[in-house]
Amino acid sequence: TMISFPFLNDINAEGEMVSIEKAYLQLYPVRFSYGANYPLPKTLSLYTTDVNGVTQDLIYNLGGTAVQTGNLVTDDATYTETYYTFDLTSFMQSLLGTSGSSMKKLKLVLPNKDFFSSCKGVMLGDMDHPTSNVKLTLVYKTYNEKK
Repeated sequence: TMISFPFLNDINAEGEMVSIEKAYLQLYPVRFSYGANYPLPKTLSLYTTDVNGVTQDLIYNLGGTAVQTGNLVTDDATYTETYYTFDLTSFMQSLLGTSGSSMKKLKLVLPNKDFFSSCKGVMLGDMDHPTSNVKLTLVYKTYNEKK
């Protein structure tokens, strides 16, 4: 699954200077596409890619010391609040202001241990699956000099 943010630079119009303070991504699997017989993987991995989809690197945490994975939050009662959450703060900070061939994308994959040794998977939605959502929460600051 490829994830891109083609309109991220639109927030630059909010002020003379804009900085991203926090960025969180939540990916909701298609409701009822998983369960006891079809368990979801506990984590998902994110890689950066170039504009052509060629894998470049893993996403790291803010300190650059650990690989960023999406942790599964489950809702076994209503299935409406089951999602993977990712902290994309450092990635979005590096992406802000880039364009063209410098604009990186994300590639969502199963961790190696699940990819090579299990039948686990996750079904993310599209327009035909309205019970699946993608939520990006951006917290940013703007600066405008008084004239």
